[in-house]
Amino acid sequence: AVRVGLHGASAATHDRLVGVDGAFEQTVAGIRHLARHARRGLALSLSFTLVRDNLAELDDTLTLAHTLGLRHVHLRALTPIGPDTRHLAPDAEALTRALSGALSRWSDRLTLRVHDLPFCLLPDHTSAIEGDTPRRAHVTQPGVDYPGYLAAQRVRTPACNDCPHQLACDGFYATTSPSPPWVVPAELLVRSDATTPSPAALTPSTT
Repeated sequence: AVRVGLHGASAATHDRLVGVDGAFEQTVAGIRHLARHARRGLALSLSFTLVRDNLAELDDTLTLAHTLGLRHVHLRALTPIGPDTRHLAPDAEALTRALSGALSRWSDRLTLRVHDLPFCLLPDHTSAIEGDTPRRAHVTQPGVDYPGYLAAQRVRTPACNDCPHQLACDGFYATTSPSPPWVVPAELLVRSDATTPSPAALTPSTT
């Protein structure tokens, strides 16, 4: 299976969110290449993380995915990564309204899976929600426990006690979250022609 991340339907939005000019055109070209040359049976899908700056482009992104030949899209709510998450996350009501509308309009043409969102927020589309299964750690740096950090940010409300999905749902993400100790300072992530941070420079401090 191959899953490609796209963060907007326009170059302006995608490039701004990933911080690399030209990234949108490269990603779209890569998807076209995959759709054209992938062997039969290889599952190709798109991953789209919903944030405040791209929520309005959800339908246009699904249109683009369908036009490019993809038929599977993973829609991800933003998971916390420190106090600044609240500046990136969309309003919860706007998020669920956008997702509900997209699921109603596109489910006959695309297989849509929703991640990191409680079942109760999309009561008419619970079959599209991917439950909270054990997370795989897509992190290679020593000392970085991202799944453990995310699990610690989950909270349950009294309504969760009677929820039929409670075995497959870890609850809501807290509206505020502490900054994990292993987050790499932003200044070390800025690349230039003159210097690129070494792996050692990106290793989180243990002090």
